[in-house]
Amino acid sequence: MGIIGYDDIGQAVAKLADAYGMNVVVLQCNPTQSMYDLYVKKIYDSDEINALMSQSDYIVITIPLMEDTCDLIGDNVLSHAKEGAALINVGRGTIIEEYAMMKGATEMFMDKNLP
Repeated sequence: MGIIGYDDIGQAVAKLADAYGMNVVVLQCNPTQSMYDLYVKKIYDSDEINALMSQSDYIVITIPLMEDTCDLIGDNVLSHAKEGAALINVGRGTIIEEYAMMKGATEMFMDKNLP
């Protein structure tokens, strides 16, 4: 599980994920704060978001909405996600670029063989 934003909510998610036996990787702007965290297998710096996306089956977004996090998750970042990865946003909606989210959802439904 990849967690983008390792604040109180991110830490609670990591604790639960660890209890279910998941490997937890996090994206944090100050990685040294979580160096000794028992639940985290790897800490990525904020410029390594694509690496986190490429190795996570579940991606949980917990970062707050700020000027530099608005539209943080766009086409480029989503293109690095594993096929079939689940994206869970418990932060503000505009952290994910609206067009990229709609494009991804459309592609997902178009790829399914619906009756």
